Amino acid sequence: MSHPRRTTDHSGDGQQANHLRRVAEGMAPGMPPTAERVVVVLGAKGGVGVSAVALTTARDLARSTSQPEGVAVLAIDAHAGRNDLAVMAAADETPTAGLVITTAAKLGVAPAPGEGAYVGEAAKRLLRAARQWTEDAGGWIVIDAGVGDTLWARELASRAARPLLIVGGDRLSTVNGYLTLKRLGAVAARVGVIVNHCPNEDAARGVHLSLSESCQKFLAAAPMLAGWLPTTIEDPANAPVTAAFAA
Repeated sequence: MSHPRRTTDHSGDGQQANHLRRVAEGMAPGMPPTAERVVVVLGAKGGVGVSAVALTTARDLARSTSQPEGVAVLAIDAHAGRNDLAVMAAADETPTAGLVITTAAKLGVAPAPGEGAYVGEAAKRLLRAARQWTEDAGGWIVIDAGVGDTLWARELASRAARPLLIVGGDRLSTVNGYLTLKRLGAVAARVGVIVNHCPNEDAARGVHLSLSESCQKFLAAAPMLAGWLPTTIEDPANAPVTAAFAA
């Protein structure tokens, strides 16, 4: 498979992507080995913008990755029977060089519903298939895992060096975010939270503080604040993820 050589200079777009790279690469001491250069995006509940953030992350990483040719980032829609990433990306008149969008089904791994060990095995197969596209260790993998209350999403998140949990600014989203982190268990210590549909950074920090206090009290581990996205924007998929603090 041949890929066009990328020559466009996106050096001005690299600040947010560099932050996301630090988020994705960070691991808490004592955590089990995880897949490097893999970002799994999951939501506290439906409608919080998981696909938009996954696409934003994939675009930013592709624009800043120093890979002269080939697949810089493979973005995977891991929903059953859906391809939201491709639909959203189709609205962009200037496709991001080095970014390839596909689905778990097209990689030969149908999203695994329900419970059981086979779900974890399916998650492993998906990452192996994705790594072949990104030339072993040469590129990034960004997975849109959907809502985090499924074992499928949690199995994928457990294999990412830095999972990203998307929460909204409302109370219900914060509660569901806590429940998702509780189900993730030890993985919660390396989760980065992105607050979506948020008016400003202070509001994002408030949401994160509320979530962190509950996690610290009952789970003995608090997630970090990875960034936030504004409430009003014409195309959320093109919005930069604003870093709230350096990873």
